[in-house]
Amino acid sequence: MLSVQRREFDEKKKDETPYPRDFARWYALDYFRRPRSLRSRRFYVTLATTIAFLLLSLATLAPALHKTHQAAPVSRAHAMLNQDCASCHDQMFQPVLRLFGCGQASVSDKRCNECHHGAPHHGKEPACASCHAEHRGYDVLATHVADRNCVECHGHQGGYVHPMDTKGPFPITHFNRDHPAFLPSVKGAADPAKIKFNHKAHLDLDLDDLRIANKKAGRDDLKGLGSKMACADCHQIDDERKYVKPIVYENHCARCHALNIGLVGDFTPELREAVVSFSKTPLPHREPAVVRAVLRDRLAEFAQRNAVVAAKGAPRVPRPLPWKPVTDEQWSWAKVQAQKTEELLFMNKQWQKHESLTQCAHCHIEKERPAGVPIYHKTEIPSRWYTHSVFNHGSHRTMSCTACHDKNAAGIKVADSQTAADILMPTLQSCQECHKGSGGARNACVECHRYHAR
Repeated sequence: MLSVQRREFDEKKKDETPYPRDFARWYALDYFRRPRSLRSRRFYVTLATTIAFLLLSLATLAPALHKTHQAAPVSRAHAMLNQDCASCHDQMFQPVLRLFGCGQASVSDKRCNECHHGAPHHGKEPACASCHAEHRGYDVLATHVADRNCVECHGHQGGYVHPMDTKGPFPITHFNRDHPAFLPSVKGAADPAKIKFNHKAHLDLDLDDLRIANKKAGRDDLKGLGSKMACADCHQIDDERKYVKPIVYENHCARCHALNIGLVGDFTPELREAVVSFSKTPLPHREPAVVRAVLRDRLAEFAQRNAVVAAKGAPRVPRPLPWKPVTDEQWSWAKVQAQKTEELLFMNKQWQKHESLTQCAHCHIEKERPAGVPIYHKTEIPSRWYTHSVFNHGSHRTMSCTACHDKNAAGIKVADSQTAADILMPTLQSCQECHKGSGGARNACVECHRYHAR
């Protein structure tokens, strides 16, 4: 109370109440009702702001601006659906429900399976969107699945991984911590292929000397090769630069190991050119029974074309081919010649590198020999070693072959291997040297393993 007011109050002494009757005169009771510029305009500012944001929200529903509602672009695999959200999103109000902890993915498995048919995997099938979350960028849908999605099943004792010691399932939680050794390349494992092969003999081979020897024999089979053989001369990458193509005799072996068989015996000078031509034509790389049939047919044809007759005293063999104009003498010569050449062709011996003869047992392992014709074991050369994983040689093209394959469980360098039993595949430890996660190459589960078949 002001001093003047106090003084006036003391003078009047109209009553004994602690407050004067003219209290309203001292205080401005209409203070909050007095007009102000902000208060008078607040309603209109609020209304204008609401209308503006409403119009902007409606504008984002236009096809050209709908990306404003996305956390990030869709992946490249679904780029064709970028303008048609309803083709995938069939679950309504799931984002709102997820705020309260009870929502699910906005895309059902039914919609995913319309294009991606099934998931061939054991165990409980999780929801597609639990691993493949869209709107995170162009390249992250399939290749950036978090390890936690795999560890949910494989990270406990009841997982689905069976180790090589057959003690039962065991947990895997991290590639660099508790991943088991690669089964084909564990210490003491042997290559199941039944074939005779020597890496050292091939890599030590002087191809220039071999070219000189082949030139004298009228052959030129080493085009495209250098002075020494390299890994890529036989182990060639497929068109996708992922895997090594399987070894095929016609593509990788025939140029050096053709089944050329020469005629045995003395021939007149007039027949020498025909004899040389016969030895230059290789026999087919087929079963021994087929090779024998082709050889005898070619010998009979040679005898017919060149008027070859059996030597005096040679056994006469009745002709089994009456529809061909081959005389008994010519067929007898072909029969005797076939027996001599087959002794060399089917000899159970591996020739040394300085011996020029080529025959089946040089590479193949004989199983049995009924009726004089050998039967060889199937080679069973693995076309893929780690069948439960994926690999990309193209991503490792900056590294040499030996940088990984010399670090094998056999403990031997590729250039020193002398038997096909050596498994020269990289071990788990050799991969872990680079794939360290942070500070190194990625080591997520999906780098090597795929849940789906496609």
